[in-house]
Amino acid sequence: MKPLTHLAERHPLMRFNPVVAAANDASNQAASSHNEAAIMAALVGQQAKRLHNDWQQLLLRLSRLGGTLFITRHGKTSHEKLLRLYKIALSGNTASITDQDGSLELDLSHWHCAFALHDQCELDKACVSFHFFDIHGKLLHSIYPTLSCKELGADWLLPLYAVDQTPETFLLPPSLPHKRRTSAAADVCSLVAHWRHLQSCHAIPVILQKHQLTRWQAIQLLPREYVQPARPDAIRHVLEQARAQQLEVWLSLHNPGITQTHVGIPHLTRPNAVYNRSQDAWFRLHLDDSDLHHTWIVHKPTQTGMVSSLEGYDSNGELLLMLSAKPPANLPHTLQWQQLLQDFAAKTA
Repeated sequence: MKPLTHLAERHPLMRFNPVVAAANDASNQAASSHNEAAIMAALVGQQAKRLHNDWQQLLLRLSRLGGTLFITRHGKTSHEKLLRLYKIALSGNTASITDQDGSLELDLSHWHCAFALHDQCELDKACVSFHFFDIHGKLLHSIYPTLSCKELGADWLLPLYAVDQTPETFLLPPSLPHKRRTSAAADVCSLVAHWRHLQSCHAIPVILQKHQLTRWQAIQLLPREYVQPARPDAIRHVLEQARAQQLEVWLSLHNPGITQTHVGIPHLTRPNAVYNRSQDAWFRLHLDDSDLHHTWIVHKPTQTGMVSSLEGYDSNGELLLMLSAKPPANLPHTLQWQQLLQDFAAKTA
């Protein structure tokens, strides 16, 4: 049986966005007009329980779940990864979850609240899922254990819950002034110099912070030797070519709180869905075209050679998807990937 089919039978609400499913309940119509976290908050004491916000302790406890489906979302696009063998590492406000063909990088400073959602089927088949939101009430991430509530046991679940389980109204924070520079005020010469002498892709956030620019702003300012605009269907086309060439791709979905990555040869089941299976993991990407507004080919000169990626951005200029060669860099593989992007750029210039 396919893993997702098995989980869908155990988690009836998994086939829908859980906050949308909850919003369809007539008793929660008022909450549905606010935001996703508001719907969950209104369900506390009924179908949902509030989790405590000691994220490190919570993640350590979740690491004992065994087989688990991790779903990261950005808008209507989702990156689903079923892991059976994985490790969790914690450091301050960051955490990483890794397996043999992918990872999740967590920025816990963007996590604001979390809830456990219980389905309403018979007790011996009841299941629970966990959902994490940012301060604006947007759903960042969901976790679906393969074990039922009965298999997990009350002694395992209870320490996850907050003491206060009264329903509440989720309040949005006040709007803060925008601290980023406008593109017109940027020092383009300095930005290009820093990019040209890039030592590692990990240095990019430091450069952006130094210039007080978003990644989207920087890409628009860099010369065409480093960035090239691509047509809207570039991601689908490149994935199809990678599949034809049996080329493993590093595919990551980004939102402010999580970057979820899978490495493998992509298989397209339909125009907007990509999947891949391995011995110990399972992956599926669902890409909603309404989320994707800008696509760029980006070249990053690093100490170990040029790193090229295909990057998709949403309507607000936030990074949504990134495709690149499988890490760590392997010269033949990297050259094949760069040739694929170069050929695509030449055809669509």
